[in-house]
Formats: sequence, structure tokens, C-alpha cells
Amino acid sequence: SDLDVVVTRVLPDKLSINLNFRVPVALLGGYRYYPVDKEGVVLVNMDPAALKGLPVIKGVDVSSAGRIGKKKASGNLAAALELLEWLKKTRFFSRYNVRLINASDMRNLSFYLGDSGPQVIIGYENFKDRLGTLHDTMADPRLVMDNIDYIDVRFKDVAINPK
Repeated sequence: SDLDVVVTRVLPDKLSINLNFRVPVALLGGYRYYPVDKEGVVLVNMDPAALKGLPVIKGVDVSSAGRIGKKKASGNLAAALELLEWLKKTRFFSRYNVRLINASDMRNLSFYLGDSGPQVIIGYENFKDRLGTLHDTMADPRLVMDNIDYIDVRFKDVAINPK
């Protein structure tokens, strides 16, 4: 569920109650959208208003996410959620309006800049360094984002493919 409750008995005559509210950070995309928290737990009974503006993680089957109250994110989902954390830390998420992360193949883990921007292929490791490389690459005034199909930052030399 979207709430973890832990009740502990404190001797001699007290109860300690901890409430941990789970917050959706993304939607797993498929035939339906399933909200998940930062640990990959599928949340239920969510207010649709709380789901607006959340990015979609595609390429991950909901069965590989944590079932209600269980933390069991697959490698692909865990990598996508870690990428999402780094996108938020480095402000790429809000600056470039990241709406979609493709986690169908971890080696080719990617995200899209905005609704019509280029795909960024980032892989599944070194997110901080690779996002730094992407930031430096995008600072080049010669780049016209509308003319770029994808940017691949997995290697030492950044690959930019035009449309």
C-alpha cells in the first residue's frame, strides 16, 4: 500500500507507532500505468491528481516491480529509478522536462528530453559522470536540439546522431 505502519511494544506499557508514507516517483507504462515509489514498490489507491507530471518508465513489466508492500525491484527498474534520482539531483529532470525513461535494455538505458527532444542513451552506470558529460555537450552553442535524433554518452567520445 502507500503506507507502511510499524508498531513496536515498549515495555512496560507503551506502543511506538511509526508511519512511513510512500510517495510515487514514476509510473510504470504498459497497458496501464502503475505508480511506483523510489524503492520500486507498486502503490495502490492513489489519487490521480498525485500522479500528474510523473515520468513514465517503459520497458519494465509491472510483475518485476515490488508487489503491494514488497520491495523487489528488478535490475532494470532499479537502474531506471536510480537514473531518475540522478536526473533530479542534477536538475536535468526539471530543466529538460524529462517525461520518459526507457528501461527495456539496461545496457541501452535511455531517457528523452522533453516531449519532442532527442533521446539520451546513458547505460546503467556512472550516471553522475555521464550526466556531467551530457551537460557539457549540450552547452555547445552549435547544437540544435531539434535536429538531433539521439545523444549517446556511454563512451569516452560522445556520439550525436542527427535526424
